[in-house]
Amino acid sequence: MAHADGALRRLQASSGSLRYAAVLTDDGFAVSTLRAGADADSGRFASIASTLQALGEAAGRELLTAAGSTAVLIDTDAGRIAQLRVHGTTLVLAALFAHDGTADGILTPLRDCATALAAIARRRDPSDDPTETRSDPNRSAL
Repeated sequence: MAHADGALRRLQASSGSLRYAAVLTDDGFAVSTLRAGADADSGRFASIASTLQALGEAAGRELLTAAGSTAVLIDTDAGRIAQLRVHGTTLVLAALFAHDGTADGILTPLRDCATALAAIARRRDPSDDPTETRSDPNRSAL
């Protein structure tokens, strides 16, 4: 979890409009969260974000025959929600942003953070941590 916390802090440093960020599991549990001005309920946010990710990935597969990572972006007058899969894991990176700047200005730092999280997950051997078990595929590698 310390690795995920560090990645979220780097995301915050790279995006002045970030208000809340979370690394979450496919089944809607927050692994790590960062509050940067938004008062989001972490459990509710993770649950909604995991559902959005599943829908976004399904839409990409079924409607666009998308290959690769699917980013989900919701743009409202109040702000934006942006999220994407951490490649090679069962994790999702999701964030709330103030409505300033361009969508690309949000997605680029988010992709960079997800790439860093994926690299951490690839390098980390579960046998290094006695709390990790190889037999549970739902356990995070962060």
